[in-house]
Amino acid sequence: SNIGPDDGGFEYHLDQVEVAEGIEASRVGWGKAVEGTARELLTDPDADTDTDEADGKDMLLGELASDSWTPADVACKPLRDAGFSKKQIWSLSKKMGVIRKKGGMASGWYWRLPGGAEPEFPAEDSEDSSFKSRSLRNLRSLEEPSEPTGEGGCEL
Repeated sequence: SNIGPDDGGFEYHLDQVEVAEGIEASRVGWGKAVEGTARELLTDPDADTDTDEADGKDMLLGELASDSWTPADVACKPLRDAGFSKKQIWSLSKKMGVIRKKGGMASGWYWRLPGGAEPEFPAEDSEDSSFKSRSLRNLRSLEEPSEPTGEGGCEL
């Protein structure tokens, strides 16, 4: 299921059975419980994970720049669509040195690549807000989250 929990399940197989003379139907045969996410269970254990990491980095490089801020959910969408987990996206972004900042009280997180001049940060909605000035100054003092808790990362 693409809308259910992704933390394990059960093996199964489909059997063709004759339910009455001349009438065949399919029946689910349930197996043992399995642990892991769908991606982990369906991925070939002998597959080259370095290729996955390189693909993920390429996807993030396609979404991020060092001279502008990108909403984190926008930057993460291609990776989520490709089946990367929140933890995998977080790990890739850390390896790439992605810089994160909170956009304000009503805004989400923004990401950018390191390097270049400090780009202008997206402003709050209110034009004349003194809170905007204070909150933008306070952004510089925010510490980056250390793990994918929903803060600074992609919402899945």
